[in-house]
Amino acid sequence: MMLPSFFLILSFVAHVVTGDVSSRVSDPDSPRFGQHLSKSETHSLVQPPSGSFEAVRSWLLEHVGSESQLHHGVAQTSISIQLPVKAVESLLQTKYSIFQDHAGKQLLRTEQYSLPKHLHDHIALVTPTNQFHYSGDRTAVAVSRRRSPRAARSAVVQTGFGHGDLKATCDFNALTPLCVRGLYGTANYTVKDPKNNWVGIANFLGHVNTKSDIEQFLETYRPDVKVETPFFDEVSIAKGPVNATFPNVNLSNIAEPNMDAQNILGHSPAFTPDTYTTQNTDEPFLPLLDHLLSSTHIPKILSISYGDTEQTVSRAYASLICLRFAELGLRGVTVLVASGDLGVGPDDACYSNDGTNSTRFLPNFPSTCPFVTSVGATAGFPEMASDLFSSGAGFSNYFPQPIWQRDAVQAYLNSTNATAQYAGLFNPHGRAYPDLSALGQTYLTLLNSTPYPLGIGTSASTPTAAGVFALVNDALAHAGRPRMGWMNPWLYKEGWKEGVRDVVKGRSAGCGVAGFEAREGWDAVTGWGTPRFEGILRGLGVQEE
Repeated sequence: MMLPSFFLILSFVAHVVTGDVSSRVSDPDSPRFGQHLSKSETHSLVQPPSGSFEAVRSWLLEHVGSESQLHHGVAQTSISIQLPVKAVESLLQTKYSIFQDHAGKQLLRTEQYSLPKHLHDHIALVTPTNQFHYSGDRTAVAVSRRRSPRAARSAVVQTGFGHGDLKATCDFNALTPLCVRGLYGTANYTVKDPKNNWVGIANFLGHVNTKSDIEQFLETYRPDVKVETPFFDEVSIAKGPVNATFPNVNLSNIAEPNMDAQNILGHSPAFTPDTYTTQNTDEPFLPLLDHLLSSTHIPKILSISYGDTEQTVSRAYASLICLRFAELGLRGVTVLVASGDLGVGPDDACYSNDGTNSTRFLPNFPSTCPFVTSVGATAGFPEMASDLFSSGAGFSNYFPQPIWQRDAVQAYLNSTNATAQYAGLFNPHGRAYPDLSALGQTYLTLLNSTPYPLGIGTSASTPTAAGVFALVNDALAHAGRPRMGWMNPWLYKEGWKEGVRDVVKGRSAGCGVAGFEAREGWDAVTGWGTPRFEGILRGLGVQEE
């Protein structure tokens, strides 16, 4: 079998000082709250020790010969190079093979590799090598085809701008922007500065948006918004595909990105979205994050509907990616990540991969990274944890429980018997997730001009939450305030008081057990609950106009 060329990424050992700085600019009680850093200021915190970059660069040039083949960001935290597999095997003194899992997914990997001894103190990670993770999407599922929404059930909700009767607008089997905007209180908000409010949507695994569908979706469900063409940019990273057109596109490759874009734009369309696409299925996160961090102008909201089981990601890799997310937070970016769709883990597959084959809950990365906001999924109204699938939830085995969530998490564990009932199955002292939730079932999505009730998953809830916080950013900017940035310390200290609607029903079933249960306050099913736009603004001291 002919093995292809691929991008080899060598990441350097860095000064890890971002955590303290991140807490200071994101803690509402800090005098530096909201004082986000510039690109150069952030780079100064993470640059590798003097000599690391030149040592690795010189070694690579001995093997490849051409400086033009080396790619690196301004901060010089990593070097990437595209080489044939044979060349990589020679470079790392190893042999690559195709590995296939039980589901038929294939990865190009090696079981071991070597580096010159003089580089051991400089290189933190080489990928893809022996990391057997596979960044899967929280797949959208087509339930049935439908030409127009219907009112399946009625609900009266408090939108924040008076009571709204959603009887004629909410079909919880085919959600539309009108319903979601009413539920989360954004229906009466007027966007103030759309040209300076960017939202980024990550597309991996060859997935790509279709602009024609998105334009038609807005014309149908948001006729109040004037759509300008082109109304968003598509950025290809590591040769990722862009500009999908029919009939030469597979519906499975557009379902996820179309749903993400339509959920965000349908909820809050009057801002500038960008989509970032990477073709590198072996390692999608590093190319995306390094691209963003090397850019001067970056979106202030980033929505990611992809992830891995934490144990399939090495600690070194998880730490490196989490550090990159912390850097984005320092620059004022709010990163929202889908918590997963398998509760505490897939039934009949909850075993450790450390050689003991012991039964364990399987948390999801990057939701376990403290520097992202993990989003679970709800259904119906009054909202409950999703009932068509089990919203992802759990506790990290890599990252310790941050101080900003410790009181809430321990209060939850003390109110349940989970610690005793599931002793040994999870780490009660690990970073807990999700942080909040949003509706995650059957959003109406256009694919090839046909509406489908998709959105069964946290892939649907995450861009919905991103849309809400994009409007929060707009209101903050209009008031002369800094944007949200990394918001977890604020959410756990202040935001939960007025900014969420508590969800107290449902469970995060998985691994053959009932899993954690939803309760008042924070819980390991829906986090703090679902966003209340007007409450968020009120808690931030911003007057809605």
